[in-house]
Amino acid sequence: MPPTSPQRLVGCLALALSAAACGPDCSGTPAEQVAAVRATFDGYRQALSEVDGTAAVRLVDAGTLAYYGAMREAALHAPADEVRALGVADRIFVLTMRHRMTADELESLDAAGLFAHGVERQWIGAESVEVNSLGEIRVEDDDATAHGQMLAYGEPTPLSWTFRCEDGRWRLDLVAALRLADAQLEEMVRQGGQDPDEVLLSILETVSGERPDDAVWEPLAGR
Repeated sequence: MPPTSPQRLVGCLALALSAAACGPDCSGTPAEQVAAVRATFDGYRQALSEVDGTAAVRLVDAGTLAYYGAMREAALHAPADEVRALGVADRIFVLTMRHRMTADELESLDAAGLFAHGVERQWIGAESVEVNSLGEIRVEDDDATAHGQMLAYGEPTPLSWTFRCEDGRWRLDLVAALRLADAQLEEMVRQGGQDPDEVLLSILETVSGERPDDAVWEPLAGR
């Protein structure tokens, strides 16, 4: 098998770290709920296209914002050994913040602000989801959770999007998608046979156009 492609890893991660832009009401008949979930996904694609972080952050679920808060803390304070113990997707996120932000910039943002920042800086661009659509949608758990199959170029993928009903509105759970993508990323890195650190640094270079130095493994706070 050829070495893992940084571009392929970036594309896979992009599907997980993207943002939603609309959160229709999750009441109504089953058919109305399915339509509302689909509208949420369509709005999410529109948010990326319009680079609208403010709209996006209002419409992801609480678990997504908690995840962004945890990754913010790791970027600021986690030592290298703790970062290397994270999953591939988490490591990429932490290293991206360390590579592309200063400590002052990151400390000035809360979790919601960091989420909006990522959308507005186009860390995840609209091109990452232009080929994606939503397949079959299932609403379950007393109408509080919905799952939509992810299609790429119209073909089914192993991934799915999860939507949560919070405060009466459908919101996108990016952590659920991220964990599915993370398993794929781990396997791709393993099969590629390359040093994992080198793979991650290559991803950062591919995305930013600049090769990070070894300082990227160290906490951002105090630099």
